[in-house]
Amino acid sequence: WTLGGKFGNGGGGSVTSVTKTGAGTLTINNNIQGANSGGTLVNPGNIFVKSGTMVVDANGVVTTTAYSSIAQTGTDVGTLTLKGNGSFVSGGDLNVGDVGSSSGTLNIQDTASLSVGTGGGFYVGSANTSGSTASGTVNHDAGTVAVNATADARLVIGGRNSAAGTGGTGTYNLSGTGVLNNA
Repeated sequence: WTLGGKFGNGGGGSVTSVTKTGAGTLTINNNIQGANSGGTLVNPGNIFVKSGTMVVDANGVVTTTAYSSIAQTGTDVGTLTLKGNGSFVSGGDLNVGDVGSSSGTLNIQDTASLSVGTGGGFYVGSANTSGSTASGTVNHDAGTVAVNATADARLVIGGRNSAAGTGGTGTYNLSGTGVLNNA
């Protein structure tokens, strides 16, 4: 699948979230916005990559207004790849492997960019609930990551908090010309 244009729900409201499921690959090479009832283009609230792969490629722009997860719950196994000059902006938390035994992978390459807004943190292997063993891996060999959170933990690798019973594991592979800014 390739998403190459703007989409909406027929003007009956705004897009609340975009969820990728199934083993295939969804490629985004334009701005994903939906039209609200007034015809105004708005960004989705959340992006969830529950299985398979989502690729934000050349000219692809994804901007969310709330949190997003790569491998959100249960046994999800999802991958998000940012490449070319693709851009992903998370308005809230960005979780790579969120809860349950989910396993997420984030790849950042070329001149792609990732930005986490001031209202959220960047969690690699979040394991956000009791009993969670979620895992996350970030492979960042080029492009830029900016973590701009001001309210809570900014960049956490391997577990979200000190709550008893959480066992998240995370790996951040930074190499090549990749740039990581943790404000």
